[in-house]
Amino acid sequence: MAKRIVAYFLFAIGTIIYIFSAKYTGYLPYRLIFWVAGIIMYIIGYRIIKYGPSFRKQKALKRLQEIISDLKENGEKIIVDLSKCEILENNYYENEEEWDDIDGADFLSLNFARQFNFLHQLAYNPIRAKDGEIDQTELLYVYNHNGVEEKFHSNVIPRSSDDLRIKLYLVKTTSLYVDKKDRSRYYFDLDFLKREE
Repeated sequence: MAKRIVAYFLFAIGTIIYIFSAKYTGYLPYRLIFWVAGIIMYIIGYRIIKYGPSFRKQKALKRLQEIISDLKENGEKIIVDLSKCEILENNYYENEEEWDDIDGADFLSLNFARQFNFLHQLAYNPIRAKDGEIDQTELLYVYNHNGVEEKFHSNVIPRSSDDLRIKLYLVKTTSLYVDKKDRSRYYFDLDFLKREE
């Protein structure tokens, strides 16, 4: 948030200095210095605003980190043998972003898995779909908990099944953190994929 405030400040000051330099009738080198300083501040501010993380993305990232921290601290930790995970493909053709139309009310109506996936996509890897096929997969892990079979799905992974299969073979295991009271709330730890990007 502080970075965006600084960006808006630089953008505004740069604009003011540039306008001032255009109307300044004094000594020519000073006018040139004001003009260059204004342009530089304007460009720096503009680039931070345009390419820096949006407020929505920062909020999603913060909420996602809170959920993950809570599940890691208070949840049941299950070691997942990645060779026992099923890879589900969900490739599709799209020319628009998947999550653009979801507002706050729609978000709250989603179940935990969809909310978590939405936050994950928004914070880390929003789907910037171009015309063409989008490769994406997810992992399905079946776990026997007190004689009851439970199914855990990972977040959507923007990789082909072949690429993911190689990564899983190299890594071997990961962790799954499950809320002890509500087992529909869980975190499938795929940080090893981010480290390799």
